[in-house]
Amino acid sequence: MPTGAARVPLLIAVVVSVALLYPALFLGYRVAPEASLRNLPPWQSLWGPYPNPSPEAVHAATHLGPRLAMIARDGTGGAVWDQWIGGGRPGWLAGAPEGGAPLPLAAALLAQRGWAWTALVAIEIVAALLATWWVLRLAGLGPWPAAVGATAYALSGAVAGAWLNWRGSALALGPLALAPALARASGRKGVAGWAVVLALLLAGGAPALAFVALAFVLVALAPRPRRLATYGAALAAVVVVGALATPRIWLERAGREPGAPELAQPPSPPIAGWSSLLEPTPAHVAGSVPPVRNVGNPAYVGLAALLLAATGALLAPSRERGTWIGVAAASAALAAAPAAALARIGLTQRPFGVLALAVAVLAAYGAQGLAARWPARSAAARLTGGLLWAVVALALLPGAARRLPFAPADEGSLGRPLGPARPGAPDRSAALLGAMPPDVGATLAIADVRAASLAGEPRYASLLGAAPNGELSVSRALDVETARLGARYLIEPLPARVVSGEIFSRTVPAELTAGPEPGRFGVVVPLLATRLGFAAPLPSGTLVFLTTRAGTIELEADAALRSESADWRWFTVPPAVPSGPASVALTTRLGPVRTAPGAAWDASGLRLAADDERGVRLWEWDAARPIAFLARGFRPDGRSVPANPRIVTVAADRVAQLAARTGTGRVVTSARADRLEATVRCERPAFLVAQLKFRPALWRATVDGKPVTTERVDGVWTGVPVPPGTSRVDLEAALPVWTWALTSAGLAAVALAAWPRRRS
Repeated sequence: MPTGAARVPLLIAVVVSVALLYPALFLGYRVAPEASLRNLPPWQSLWGPYPNPSPEAVHAATHLGPRLAMIARDGTGGAVWDQWIGGGRPGWLAGAPEGGAPLPLAAALLAQRGWAWTALVAIEIVAALLATWWVLRLAGLGPWPAAVGATAYALSGAVAGAWLNWRGSALALGPLALAPALARASGRKGVAGWAVVLALLLAGGAPALAFVALAFVLVALAPRPRRLATYGAALAAVVVVGALATPRIWLERAGREPGAPELAQPPSPPIAGWSSLLEPTPAHVAGSVPPVRNVGNPAYVGLAALLLAATGALLAPSRERGTWIGVAAASAALAAAPAAALARIGLTQRPFGVLALAVAVLAAYGAQGLAARWPARSAAARLTGGLLWAVVALALLPGAARRLPFAPADEGSLGRPLGPARPGAPDRSAALLGAMPPDVGATLAIADVRAASLAGEPRYASLLGAAPNGELSVSRALDVETARLGARYLIEPLPARVVSGEIFSRTVPAELTAGPEPGRFGVVVPLLATRLGFAAPLPSGTLVFLTTRAGTIELEADAALRSESADWRWFTVPPAVPSGPASVALTTRLGPVRTAPGAAWDASGLRLAADDERGVRLWEWDAARPIAFLARGFRPDGRSVPANPRIVTVAADRVAQLAARTGTGRVVTSARADRLEATVRCERPAFLVAQLKFRPALWRATVDGKPVTTERVDGVWTGVPVPPGTSRVDLEAALPVWTWALTSAGLAAVALAAWPRRRS
């Protein structure tokens, strides 16, 4: 049993966690931001709008949510490469925004299915409370004053507002940066302590850098005898942490398109006014008309904490008072500075977390100054500290609780709009008209060609032609180039029904010429022919037979375009029908149709795979390319020529032409997140085109075990030359050995520094 002061942080952690997560602990609810998407198609058609969706919850469900789901589903398999979003991109090992922050990783890997969000919020709450309490105790504060400061920080707008995004890990663990500085850690154990803390914080992403800078400021303000030793330990730890972070730094750079410019993230908007410190929700969000409600305020610290901080500014020891007033003033100035000024000096994160921590530390000193009226460790002093903690907690808990989007357990997850029988990866999809926000498909194990952000991928973004938020217009979604990027399925929300109208408007006349037999007409089948339509009236029960060089087949009635015009009857042309000269026979129960009716071809390549299923219509592209296909080479215009003549590819970047041509070929593939295995059989030298983004430093190719050089094909994909005959091609995403060697050296250095010395 913990005794004495150790009971205080456990008590406040339990009380705060139970107060905030009461619905999850006792009422069968879960923290489920995805439930806010029920006001969007396709789930809106099934359930109706979810009441009062929070913009924070929607953002969480469409950004961090898919990463949590992927980590929970794939474990470490998607660490290096993620095949679900935007045609594939670096996995969570590349950085905190991709889900690689310490606390989201722990929640996704350890929580039971469906409880990742609840686990993440619980971990962040407890981590913020315990880390801040420990730091305040190192600063010399009593148990209950430290509890006041820890609660003021953990429930502030900066921390509570980041519970549902990747920044939450950095803000919850941020105060740990001060622990080695306040303990004046030096020597071998100092190096180990600094290294562990800095590694955790830097893994949390850019928001942690402000806390690291604050730690070095505190070291600089320390008394001189210990300052140099502490600095030496910290700087040695920085070198060790650089070695530990080598794989992440390398992957973040190698995962970008070669030559892509680095785009600086603009700073967040400044605080609207100093009254924002007292308002959990701002009255107006910049750029929003009308004002947006239910948006958290990162500058919020609360009136109770501010009053105690003002008291601490009067009662704290002079050195600490000057230090923390200066920290609060500097961080407040940066929080209110114009975005252009911050961008000019290279700052992309406003230090709202450091501002909240400075107020919390001063509030803790204020609580200690008020409790100092009573004898130390007396019941009156403990009671005063406990009452002040209760005031701060009761003042901040309601605002923090409003940030948690709870939903019943049976409504916390979303249904797959593709249905259980539809394939997932590697077959990719594209949602139309907001039928599914970008990245959300990854939550449901549906690969998507779109992404909420395509920073660092200008070529792919240009070929996709999506809006900055990843949405596709109707014209762009129906462009065959979208299918050539691998989009096999097109998800259309109901009751939009715009795809069939677009298809009908793009049909072309089919010229029927009378043949030697009655009821048989000559016709030319176009490339990617999907439907053959006849103008009414056609006799009831008319049968349509199409004869090509592959044989004769009966065409079945197709209902995809039925609602577009009552004057047309449409019949499905199977995907296996070759293009070129053919003949059509029309027969009825009374005999052949002797007069050629008006006819038209639909060469869109889109087939209706499912209608009125889960609130969507699902279309399938004939033109979609498989995850890997065998190309004959390159035409003079720079386009790759696939072995399947029905597939037309996007323009290639390679200027030099391959003279070799293949005969018939076959590709059998097996794909995982970070590996593609293919067995290729061809008669002549060929080119295997894999729909893996061209990252030559990351993806390594071998043919029959021998390394080969890959080339960029069709703008963004990876091409591997293969010899005639049967070959085994392996494409594997792997980091260089030297990156892991440096990481291993860093881990060894931490272990050796922490290992206790033997006493003689």
